[in-house]
Amino acid sequence: MVVAIIALLAAVLFPVFARAREKARQTTCVSNLRQMGLAFAQYAQDSDGAYPNGCSAPAGASQGTSLCTATGDPYLWMGRHFRWLVMPYLGFTQQRDLSSAASGYPWVAVQGTTPSILVCPSDATATGFDSTSYGYSACFYHADAVTDQLTLGNLRTVSGNPGPGAGAVCQTRTEADVSFPAQKMLVGEFSDSHLPGPSGAVGYWGKPPAPDTPGAGMGEGMRNYAFADGHVRFVAAAAQFLSVRQSCPDMHRTPGGLSGQDIR
Repeated sequence: MVVAIIALLAAVLFPVFARAREKARQTTCVSNLRQMGLAFAQYAQDSDGAYPNGCSAPAGASQGTSLCTATGDPYLWMGRHFRWLVMPYLGFTQQRDLSSAASGYPWVAVQGTTPSILVCPSDATATGFDSTSYGYSACFYHADAVTDQLTLGNLRTVSGNPGPGAGAVCQTRTEADVSFPAQKMLVGEFSDSHLPGPSGAVGYWGKPPAPDTPGAGMGEGMRNYAFADGHVRFVAAAAQFLSVRQSCPDMHRTPGGLSGQDIR
């Protein structure tokens, strides 16, 4: 009888504890995004209202923020790229690990700091992206007309699929360009780790069958996002407007770009 009661209590309480742990992880993620949103705002304040537009630097070389000054990086949406612009506002420093050529010279913390702010505790895939769980919306360095024509391939395989004509070049956008700051996502989670759908934890492109094709699950789950006005919200993929090309709930390809809105 006692064993049966203990088993019953365990069956009831363990899921409760698991949900409590996940809620704590989600709270950490919200805090991370709130700080990143503030970091982008401070960057813009120091740049006459302009958002980051590039962060290229020589591969394989030890790098610091002082080397990250070039513009026009089409991969800036990736955490391993945009982090260089906002590091001074987040209080950590990184450089390339020159001893790890086989791993592509990953970014590592230096001076005893740990960039945990870039990692969502629920994201099991973060280690595969230089320990980064978040992306920076590509709308903030493309013209609105270009954003409407971008495909997944333009974002992921830029070198072989650069975008819709010469107009796909990166360009500086400013706070004044954002028509609906409370509805435009600035930076957010890639994976729906907190509340996945039937396809499991996937990115906002689902499970792409090819590098340039969104796949199953792209309209599922919920993710945390920091918006251009600074607030953070837990948003269902089903509540987002779909991209003009490939009909995907993708903050990088918001219909209308910075003149448009991400959420319904």
